[in-house]
Amino acid sequence: MLRQAFYGLILSMIFYLLFHGYTKLGLNYHFKKHYPGECRQVTGLDYGSEDMEVTQDGLAFITSGMDYSSNSEKYHSFIREKNIRGTIFLYDFKNPKLGASALRFQPSKTFDPETFQPHGISLLEDKAKGEHLLYVVNHVRHGKDRVEKFKFIPRVNELQHLRFFNDSKFLILNDVALISEDKFYASNYLFFESHFLSLFEHLLPIPLGGLLLVDGNHVTEIVKSLHGPNGVILSKDKR
Repeated sequence: MLRQAFYGLILSMIFYLLFHGYTKLGLNYHFKKHYPGECRQVTGLDYGSEDMEVTQDGLAFITSGMDYSSNSEKYHSFIREKNIRGTIFLYDFKNPKLGASALRFQPSKTFDPETFQPHGISLLEDKAKGEHLLYVVNHVRHGKDRVEKFKFIPRVNELQHLRFFNDSKFLILNDVALISEDKFYASNYLFFESHFLSLFEHLLPIPLGGLLLVDGNHVTEIVKSLHGPNGVILSKDKR
């Protein structure tokens, strides 16, 4: 009886993991394909991108060159061999033929573009001057995750680094969503930096992620025990 109960428990766990993976991958969903207009490939982006933010005037800021500690060594090697650098691209929906162009950085003493590995991005528009504020998750190469704050200088197409945010509550971040200047939400995607342990965190699943509220230099974990929280976005009324 005990052996049968043990086997039944193991089978139940296997079924649960398979069902969880099936639903998480969205294999049970069916979507009606809809194409609102002509689709075209954006030139200038060779290795794909992770996130983007678009202004009301149609300027898209696109992150590229994402890598973080929980990725496999094979992926790290690919990044190194191809000499892929963390970049933010600019794409104008009003002039799509120009493709995407990499923005230059005006670095500061606390920001080194050589260690920049961007992930999620959020922006605060300055509609009068066009000098938008960008907040970007940075998986600092050989360092700890943090969030960078830039100002976009439109006349020279450059990003001026203003400051960074870091905290012991920052684990492996994924995305940010701005409420106002220097106040934003950030998702703690993974707990383990080890690729091996992060696989168990994904598959079991282990809810070690969470949602943070960053207000200046003060960081609060407002939602705990989430499983791999990824993108985060606010409604237009910021509620």
